[in-house]
Amino acid sequence: IRNCQIHDGKSSGVYVYTNGQGTVVDCDIFGNAYVGVEIKEGGNPTIRNCQIHDGKSSGVYVHTNGQGTVVDCDIFGNAYVGVQITEGGNPTIRNCQIHDGKSSGVYIHTNGQGTVVDCDIFGNALRGVVITEGGNPTVRNCQIHDGKSSGVYVHTNGQGTVVDCDIFGNAYVGVQITEGGNPTIRNCQIHDGKSSGVYVHTNGQGTVEDSNIFGNDYAEVEIKEGGNPTIRNCQIHDGKSSGVYVYTNGQGTVVDCDIFGNAFAGVEIREGGNPVIQGCKINRNKWFGLYVYENGTGTVTNCDLTSNTAGPWKIASGCQVQRIWNKTG
Repeated sequence: IRNCQIHDGKSSGVYVYTNGQGTVVDCDIFGNAYVGVEIKEGGNPTIRNCQIHDGKSSGVYVHTNGQGTVVDCDIFGNAYVGVQITEGGNPTIRNCQIHDGKSSGVYIHTNGQGTVVDCDIFGNALRGVVITEGGNPTVRNCQIHDGKSSGVYVHTNGQGTVVDCDIFGNAYVGVQITEGGNPTIRNCQIHDGKSSGVYVHTNGQGTVEDSNIFGNDYAEVEIKEGGNPTIRNCQIHDGKSSGVYVYTNGQGTVVDCDIFGNAFAGVEIREGGNPVIQGCKINRNKWFGLYVYENGTGTVTNCDLTSNTAGPWKIASGCQVQRIWNKTG
């Protein structure tokens, strides 16, 4: 199906199911009463170089073991999410623009899978990418930016791998993990957001590794309420508040990270926060390297805390902090 306008129907624009295949190329799919492109039950089409826009629901909806490849498409202005993947759906979404929707850009839930690669996801009314309820996609080499909420939001036992992505300029946090979410965030840049860079709370988990987290308006890494991530081999720097901020019973392990140049403390712990900080360089922050108060606890071992403006650490009376083999001057 080539160079067609498919529009203003009473249901989906394109519907591929029960092992249907085919190629839809250079088409304008818009204004339909349901989704723009729906794929399910082993459907495996190629949708190439199409505009999928201004529908009354999602732009692309892949579910019930649907597959397919959506490549070089412009997906925008839909009333629900740009791309929705659920119930074993496993498409490849490649080199697409997914933007200016009335909800999230990409929404993977209820055991949806899929690969989203080389896409530009921006300007959506809610989150850029949402992973929840056993969703387990791979999101690779994407720009996720300038959304009206978080860049990436993983919750309610969502998983997934987000790798080689540039996550920036979002109105809320860059990466938010909560309620048993457990993704891997690897080799990403997470920067210049209007809140924290990485925010893990309410029993969120996850691994953030080999990433560059910088220039966000709040803490670069914020952990609270039973959040327990692993932050490994990251650069955490030049934020407008603390580099790592752990409070209200947050936990977590921060290991082999370079934490520098932040406007407040390198690491701030309070209100029952209890992280492990290990093998980190915590230097050139604008206040103390480590600031612990209001019953904060934790373990700081084998860290370099030299060259911070106010000194290596300030630990309030009554705070139980294990300090082992650290360099302070």
